[in-house]
Amino acid sequence: PPPPPPAAPQLAPPGPSPAQQAAAPPAPMTPLVDPVAGTYTVKGDTFDGARPYTGEVIVERTGATYRVTWYPGPNQIEGIGVYWGGQLSVGYLQEGIQGVAVYVPMAGGLKGVWSERGETRIAPEDWARK
Repeated sequence: PPPPPPAAPQLAPPGPSPAQQAAAPPAPMTPLVDPVAGTYTVKGDTFDGARPYTGEVIVERTGATYRVTWYPGPNQIEGIGVYWGGQLSVGYLQEGIQGVAVYVPMAGGLKGVWSERGETRIAPEDWARK
């Protein structure tokens, strides 16, 4: 029988060699900035636009979710948020009524809308980073 064909030449893996990698300085680490955690001044309005309001909201990262606290203090409203697809979605309970809000990061803060159970309209709410 004929002899086996010669072995295929070994190609070097793509990219720098192990020696080159060891000699190269490590790439600088860029700190990750959380896109939504922080303290904000709130400005919003009701569904009919008749009762504008202002206040404060604190957004704290809690693992993969966020704790959102409007009007910190004895009358605060708390919610749970998820940042996904470039927007923060928050569910909350206010005086026994379920609500939902969605915010999109913009220069200097977030811009959003909210609604609550039993309502068919949305209302605006903007957050300016403090």
